[in-house]
Amino acid sequence: MTTSCLLVPFDRAFGDAAEDLFTLTGAHTRIVWVQDQSSTNSDTLALGRELKLMGFDNRDGRGERAILSEVQNYAKPLLTPDGKRIVYSERYGKDIFVVNWDGTGQRRIGSGYAVEVWADPKTSETWVYAGTQVGKLDSINFKSLRRILLDGGSRWEPVWDKTEISPDNFQLSADGTFAAGEFPWPHAGTADLAAKTWRKRADGCWASIAPDNSGLCWVFDGPHRNVYLYPRTTSSNWKVSLNTVPGFGNYEVFHPRWSNHVRYLVITGPYKVKTSVNFIAGGGPDVEVYVGRFGEDFRSVEAWARVTNNSHGDFHPDVWIEGGEKSTIPSNVFKQEIQETAVADHWPGSSQGLVFVWENAAAQNVITTEGEVNIRTCRVEARGKAKYNRFFDMDCRGGSFVAEQIGPELLQACQKSNELTIEAAITSTSADQSGPARIIAFTGKTGISNFMLGQDRDSLVFDLATKRRSAGGNTSTIRLGKIVSDQLLHLVLTYSDGQLSCYLDGKQTDLSGKPVGDFSGWTEQQLVFGADHAGKHNWSGKLEGIAIFDRALTADEAIHHFELFSSRLDNRPVLNHLRVRATCLELSQIPDPRTIVPYRRAIVVNRYRIEKIIEGKIEDREILVAQWGILDKAAVKETKLRVGQSVELLLEGFEDHPELKSERQIVDVEGLDLPWYYAIGK
Repeated sequence: MTTSCLLVPFDRAFGDAAEDLFTLTGAHTRIVWVQDQSSTNSDTLALGRELKLMGFDNRDGRGERAILSEVQNYAKPLLTPDGKRIVYSERYGKDIFVVNWDGTGQRRIGSGYAVEVWADPKTSETWVYAGTQVGKLDSINFKSLRRILLDGGSRWEPVWDKTEISPDNFQLSADGTFAAGEFPWPHAGTADLAAKTWRKRADGCWASIAPDNSGLCWVFDGPHRNVYLYPRTTSSNWKVSLNTVPGFGNYEVFHPRWSNHVRYLVITGPYKVKTSVNFIAGGGPDVEVYVGRFGEDFRSVEAWARVTNNSHGDFHPDVWIEGGEKSTIPSNVFKQEIQETAVADHWPGSSQGLVFVWENAAAQNVITTEGEVNIRTCRVEARGKAKYNRFFDMDCRGGSFVAEQIGPELLQACQKSNELTIEAAITSTSADQSGPARIIAFTGKTGISNFMLGQDRDSLVFDLATKRRSAGGNTSTIRLGKIVSDQLLHLVLTYSDGQLSCYLDGKQTDLSGKPVGDFSGWTEQQLVFGADHAGKHNWSGKLEGIAIFDRALTADEAIHHFELFSSRLDNRPVLNHLRVRATCLELSQIPDPRTIVPYRRAIVVNRYRIEKIIEGKIEDREILVAQWGILDKAAVKETKLRVGQSVELLLEGFEDHPELKSERQIVDVEGLDLPWYYAIGK
């Protein structure tokens, strides 16, 4: 097989698709995809009924052609491991079909939405994996992942029910025991199907896995231009750009998927339809299918071949390469990676009584208790102007976070035990907040809370609703201690009837009062961080390392929890700020929030000329600045600028903010080789 790069002009590199594909792969190659027949060519998610099922074979001399020419809905076509058949789904009837490569033998397999086709290396039997859609037609959440034999199958076998999944992509390793996917979107990572566990790698989409047993996976980033590759046994990763096709410029790509050969992948692009902004949903007749080849070190895509050349939008491709099932990633690809060692005592320590855990947005945030059948994944959703910081912590300034689907479980657990422990790492950004401002609240629409941890001026306060069996309800407000602006404070607050203890940075504090009673008066409420249920009494600060238990912790446990958490703080360098007065030279337009669904937030990248340096040092006079354009599905008014406008910016290096790589990014400016910065606020 040739490994030379295609270093020829664009018009020659993609002159004959069959020849280019053979030059690229050196083997018999087939590609299947769906083609939009509508006038808009914008059905990038294959939601409509104006599609054709298309195919290309580099040996049959027919070029790109219709496998099934009837115009209808065809979703996520998948080639079987032998390359002879295609499995696809029909969204409206919610059925799965299979058809031969030549368009004959079409038959229904069953109900659901197919996400993967896999051949058992031991038996050579081919299995179809499918899920059931949750919600409306455009929902990206699926449940009840199961499989059925492609030939002769009459019964479905359960595969995964620990979390919901999203279908783009869900892919299996060669032995079928390991998978990559979203669990569900945007929580991308890998799953051990035998152990029934999963590991989060990043927030992102189109997770994909190498088709051997190496476990190397990728996650597609928010700018829709790069994938980040993650080895199975390490938390390290590296970036590979995918918009490197000759002539693509800086436009976005989509539908990245690993082929059945470790060296080859497929994408669609370029996405350059201009509505209010360039975005994937615009599709367009210029969107074509391209097959790429990884370099030998898997740090770049060294060559591309164009498959399609037509006036329709081409989406959702899958590639089969003859002999690909025999390919493996060499071990030297991973030699640069530091292998992880098992950590027996990781924060928050014992999971006994753990009801909710949220370490940070990059962590898995999973509760695994010995003897339990279900894995519990704890998630939060940002509201208002809330976002994540560079340590993936919650930034509650101007907004709040709401825990998903934990209210009933937290209520039931605490009412059963009548005990409670709250642990959190708290950084207030102002020592003068009142209301009190809500830091963590188990609160309802009435404004009454089961419990509330807050800040009143420069003090931490705690309200706990308790009830004596022989008396009525009681809400006690206790002052816990002082809080210093911009200084991280670790808190453990633990209660059993009549016994309330507070530990700040591992040291027990004297309390102003102690509540008495049980939680029988509690009602079902929401767990909210940074505000109350209605988003009022907003707290200005940052949160991480949150754990809530339905039991009281001992003094030794509380101190140990502080030690476990504080051990991670040693490698947190303080960044130098840059404050400048700058003139806007070029804007990336803020899109209509409806056009970026399912994303709720988006960053726009603008180009500036520095007029005055107020704080810090910089030699460059032109820079690119990433700024929040959309938060919580609403445009950010402060970022609605005009060319020529002078603004003051507080900046940090863009590369110092890894939390941004998974965010949707709108980049429609020149000078991408300029220094990149991130606007962090005032």
